[in-house]
Amino acid sequence: MLKNKLSYYARGHTAKGMVNYWESNVKNVEDVYVFKHPSLSLTSQLFQNIMSMYDQFGQVEVVMSPFGKDFIEGIIIRDHSIAFMDDHYVSRVVNLIDFTKGMDEKLRKDLEQLEDSMKQICDRAYEKFEKSLIIHDTLENLFLKEMSFQQADEEINKTITELFSDVQKKKGQAVLYERLFGTKTPDGTTEFVKTLIEPMQHRYFIKGRAGTGKSHFMKQIVDQCINYRIDVELYRCSFDPDSIDMIIIRDLQLCMFDSTPPHEFHPTRNEDIVIDLYNIALTPGTDEKYAEEIQRIEKAYKQEMKEGVVKLKEIKSVQQQIDHLLQLHVKKKTENEKH
Repeated sequence: MLKNKLSYYARGHTAKGMVNYWESNVKNVEDVYVFKHPSLSLTSQLFQNIMSMYDQFGQVEVVMSPFGKDFIEGIIIRDHSIAFMDDHYVSRVVNLIDFTKGMDEKLRKDLEQLEDSMKQICDRAYEKFEKSLIIHDTLENLFLKEMSFQQADEEINKTITELFSDVQKKKGQAVLYERLFGTKTPDGTTEFVKTLIEPMQHRYFIKGRAGTGKSHFMKQIVDQCINYRIDVELYRCSFDPDSIDMIIIRDLQLCMFDSTPPHEFHPTRNEDIVIDLYNIALTPGTDEKYAEEIQRIEKAYKQEMKEGVVKLKEIKSVQQQIDHLLQLHVKKKTENEKH
């Protein structure tokens, strides 16, 4: 069991397709090692073994895989400026460790076909998520009509003043780490909100309906951090990655997150702060005014979302076929070596 573990996602299945934020998380890491192998089970075990070696040397960032709740796609040890990751896109040259070199041409083609099948499954799931987002946007438009942007901006400015009044501008440039605290996987939706916010001294629970400015609120705080050259962890929405669901500012021991379903949490400490944009900036009685329309829209977008998640579950069968092919390959290779 790791003593100091930080778990999150650098990739995710969203309504805009697969998003990839690996680059922002390793851009300041000196040594990046990439493992190339088609089996998530094998690479995950490799990462587990490496993690156990670094357990006593500070915090280990565990980057989980969007292709299964038990799969890991990389680890980062910032104190040692080293990262180990699966073979996903990073623009600069890295140290590649290719475990596929001993595979024959037939096995490679079979694996490519299965990987193509997995991509097709993902694309069909993304189509469902995209439809869900289009429907959800009509819900946002309802609440946007009833918003007082002036009152919302006043709350944002007040919070910025409270947070940064005693903060000194740092030297150098701020680092912006883009991540996801959860995503949809073949095992369902998973998230790490609770463990991410637990260590933070100052916790802001942002409440409000769709379109009431929760993401915009946090974007203004992020911009202020960049201005003050303070590093920020920006956790994007796994449904619509153009939106922000959470920010963590470790220099200020502060987190601010969208605490509404499906990741609603309630304050547990006296010092926890709730900012309810529904009560602050929305016309009273809006829910009652549009009750039937809200119910219809929510039912429709949740149905499309559900169908997309069900589609992702088909990936499991393909993964099993990949592992089966690899096991046969190893068995055949072992028998040949004996003879």
